[in-house]
Formats: sequence, C-alpha cells, structure tokens
Amino acid sequence: MKKLTLPAAVMALALAASPAALAAQSQSASQNQSNVIGGAYILLQKDDRQRVLSLESGGTVTQVSDLENETGFTSGLGAWTRTGADSARASVVDFNHETDGNNGPGASKIVYDLTFSDPVDGIYQTVTGYYAGQAFQSGQNPLSNEEPHVRSFGTRFEGKRIVAE
Repeated sequence: MKKLTLPAAVMALALAASPAALAAQSQSASQNQSNVIGGAYILLQKDDRQRVLSLESGGTVTQVSDLENETGFTSGLGAWTRTGADSARASVVDFNHETDGNNGPGASKIVYDLTFSDPVDGIYQTVTGYYAGQAFQSGQNPLSNEEPHVRSFGTRFEGKRIVAE
C-alpha cells in the first residue's frame, strides 16, 4: 500500500508543475494583480487642481477634472495596462470646446504614468505620477503620431484610492 502512495504523490507533483498548471497559476496571479491596482483615485496636482481617474478591471479608464467647465473640455475615456508590479500606464482621449483659454475645438490625448503604494489587504491605497497631454485641432486624430498638436501640457500628482464607507 505504501508503494502506491509514493508514486501517486510524485505524479501529483509532476502534474502540478506541468506547463498548463503553471500557466493557469500565472494567469490567476496576473488577474489578482490587476485587481490590486484597479479602482478610482482622486489626484491632487502640484497646482492644487484635482481630477478623478478610474481604472476598470477590463482595461478601460475614465477621467474627470475640476477644470472641465472652466477651460472647456469633456471627461475622458481610454485604456490602461500594468507596466510593472506596482505601476501602470493609461491613455485617455477627451474633447475640447471653443473657449478663450484653449486653441478651439478638437481632441486631447493624455498619457498617465502611475506608481502605486501603501497596500492594505493587497489593494494599493495611494498613487503618484505624471501625466502629459497634447491638444489637437478639430478633425485631427489624437492617436496618430503624424498629427501636429497645437498645445502640450502636463504635471505631477499624488492621489488616494476612493473607498466605499
């Protein structure tokens, strides 16, 4: 009876270490990592302006800023991806309105580089980073590297996760 137990244990270990089993474990760990970063964060910029950035589990991102009504642009939508164990990059597109403060209607593309810290129960609570953006004229494609932009902008920020109370 004991002779059968040892080969069965060896077989179980071999199966657990198979490429398919390791790939499933890696995929599960990757999905868990996305959940650690995903969520909504309020960002405080160096110029005391604020925005909310929401990283959804499916890879989409939304942005809203306290400057939208003042300087004439809309909330933004885009995509994000993990770039490291505690970092991500997000790209957002929004639309500009004709105002005295901007270069007229068109789209803007904003790229966020995010670094997360202070995990609590495996979920990051703070974020720091930088965003850089470019505004384009009406009819231009902000995702094309061939399009000339009319204005550049960017700043550093610190943020906190928004949690349900």
